[in-house]
Amino acid sequence: MSLLASTSPLPRLARALLAITVGLVLALTWVTASARGASSPVGYDLSYPQCEAPPPLSTSFIIVGVNDGLANNANPCLVEQLMLASAAPGLARPAQPGLSLYLNAADPGPSVADWPLPATGSPSAGTPYGTCDGGWTRACAYLYATQRAGYSYGLALTAAPGRTATAPWWIDVEIDASWANRSSSREWAGLNIAALRGYAAGLRAAGARGRVGLYSDAYQWRAITGLGERASKSYFPSSEHDWVTGARTLAQARHACASPFTGSVVTLAQFTEGPNDRDYACPPSSRRARR
Repeated sequence: MSLLASTSPLPRLARALLAITVGLVLALTWVTASARGASSPVGYDLSYPQCEAPPPLSTSFIIVGVNDGLANNANPCLVEQLMLASAAPGLARPAQPGLSLYLNAADPGPSVADWPLPATGSPSAGTPYGTCDGGWTRACAYLYATQRAGYSYGLALTAAPGRTATAPWWIDVEIDASWANRSSSREWAGLNIAALRGYAAGLRAAGARGRVGLYSDAYQWRAITGLGERASKSYFPSSEHDWVTGARTLAQARHACASPFTGSVVTLAQFTEGPNDRDYACPPSSRRARR
């Protein structure tokens, strides 16, 4: 039972002083813990799988996933996780803001209800690949992605209007999502590349001004895009840094800082720890963009 909810006959002034004292103690605990975490290059990423997990007491930075697995669903605990991330102090070196965001990417094709179709008028916007005709084309994959990115950006904007535009955004690229493959189209790689370019463009069009990057690993990236490091540079700008997954320990994460999957710079390396995903902010000395 809470002390403040007790039926003890404390005078009103005493109860008020007790409330202030409890609040100050909790605040001091958070500030002290944050001060300890502020110098740590290890943070967390949180999304719907962590809705029931105990939140970290303090950390230097948190990356919050805005979706519930798919880019057309909302993370049910987005507001709570954004509040937690907003209190993270970030890092000065390597530069890492307290709050970053990510969305779940996919390229599911015309079988989904929100695929752009001529009947709804949604393909009217032009794309770098021409006009979308409603089929599984590069133009439609790009347009689908821009629309899903805009929706995802809107989720974060509603929950954290003051931080969404300037926060870094990451595009989650994993084989568990629905992508074009060899059995669905001979142009499967081009379709997925177009979609990934659309997600980045959709975030920019929605108002994202912070860095936009890509989350994956070399195996998943090649399986989805057909690209290795060298070829990726022809499609994705070097300004889109890598957040590398796949490490099981902090030591492995440190090593992953020198292994970009797109040939760009590795900013973050993820590793697992209990129910939470941890993330190591790669120091500038270990980051590498391959020529």
